Amino acid sequence: MPSRFWCEVISTMVHLINRLPSPSLNNDSPFTRLFGHPLDYSTLRTFGCMCSVYLSSLECHKLTAKSIACVFLGYSSHQKVFICYDFHFHRIHVSRNVIFLENKYYFASHHDSPPSPISVLPMFSNSLANLCVGFRLTCMNTLIITWLILF
Repeated sequence: MPSRFWCEVISTMVHLINRLPSPSLNNDSPFTRLFGHPLDYSTLRTFGCMCSVYLSSLECHKLTAKSIACVFLGYSSHQKVFICYDFHFHRIHVSRNVIFLENKYYFASHHDSPPSPISVLPMFSNSLANLCVGFRLTCMNTLIITWLILF
């Protein structure tokens, strides 16, 4: 996974940690405790797998494809949608209409290219990366560090 997507890696990791059962909560998840209803695990997908995102009628016309090949990068924290990266046009697609190919991975065969002059996702500064290296990351530290980074 290229370093420019680490922000999405951490965000997806926190999304999954908040949905895992915790022994300290009597095997409930933090999500279940917060919202009071059980989780639907059927929406969880394999991070970094290939996917096809259905394009809206505004993004395509009669002679273009109706979907585009992308890489699954995670979940939105505000909506019930998937975040996917279009590696041909270097764009992020946020969509609910996605077909996943969970046994195929784009980054397994492609190497990290130098960052483009226009950043699609926010980049971390070296000082923040050095700060995070010093921590022994447990689940709670990861949640705290991610909360500090995002807010």
